[in-house]
Amino acid sequence: MNGERAIWKWKKKSNNDFTSILKTIDVPTLVFAGNSSIFPRSKEQGTWEAQEVQNGKEITFGKGGHMLFYVEAKKFNQAIIDHFYNK
Repeated sequence: MNGERAIWKWKKKSNNDFTSILKTIDVPTLVFAGNSSIFPRSKEQGTWEAQEVQNGKEITFGKGGHMLFYVEAKKFNQAIIDHFYNK
């Protein structure tokens, strides 16, 4: 598949709204949200998403971005351990 076709397919799919399926998720779910100027509404969105999922929990990170697992690795790993193993 060439690049233009791949971008077209992505754009077509990105216009879909899948938020209605959040209520159908019934497994323990962590929602990671950044609280920084990079994504100013990320915390608000993360809080909402965690409330929509039946077993959702939001974890806020101060540095934001798409690479929370890298930028705040210790906090990210500890959140997973605490949520799934230290109940």
